[in-house]
Amino acid sequence: MLYKAAAEAPAGGFEEKPFMEYHLYTLGRKSTINNNQVKQIEFITPALGVPVKKLYIYERGQQYMYDRSGQQKGKVQIKLEFENTKENNLGIALPKGKVRVFKKDPADESLEFVGEDRIDHTPNKEKLLLYIGNAFDVVAEYTLVDSQHERRMTRETHKIELRNRKTEPITVFVDEKFPQWVNWTIDKTTHKYEKRDANTARFEVKLEADSVATVQYTATQTW
Repeated sequence: MLYKAAAEAPAGGFEEKPFMEYHLYTLGRKSTINNNQVKQIEFITPALGVPVKKLYIYERGQQYMYDRSGQQKGKVQIKLEFENTKENNLGIALPKGKVRVFKKDPADESLEFVGEDRIDHTPNKEKLLLYIGNAFDVVAEYTLVDSQHERRMTRETHKIELRNRKTEPITVFVDEKFPQWVNWTIDKTTHKYEKRDANTARFEVKLEADSVATVQYTATQTW
């Protein structure tokens, strides 16, 4: 679940309305700002109980470097996906800016800050994807198993060992990122993959609680 601040919004908050190809946000009360002062004004009513989908994503691409042994420990990102709808206690045109995420602690019902991300202008009924940090209890270790290079061709075998040290099962998505200027194929793989777009092959790896799983695949790039 996704939470914002628990306090009720003050009276006279911002009113949003479309204007031509823009959106106007009007503050319904007076606000005073002193010389050289920085002041924050609550923009929208805090959204409570927004249902989200939590994604664990490990991205491997050409920007990554590995040591002489061919191994590298990587970070597994945590991203939250949800829709900007009235049913999710949102449903207004959201301007570009920062979104802070809080989660309720069941021990004392308090709201704890878990991360923040910046979003672009987002219309009503569109999806948002927030990066809120890296997983603490999920480790990814990458190994370059084999590498062949010829004129205008590269074939590499990649192995990613995923270690889930959490007490609950999770699914980790491994994204292999390719440069835009190459043609690529996945030749051999231990797991099924989805071609997300022209640059991304996504592998879905399910891990039980406190378990280890390994995905290995061979990718060929030509240009």
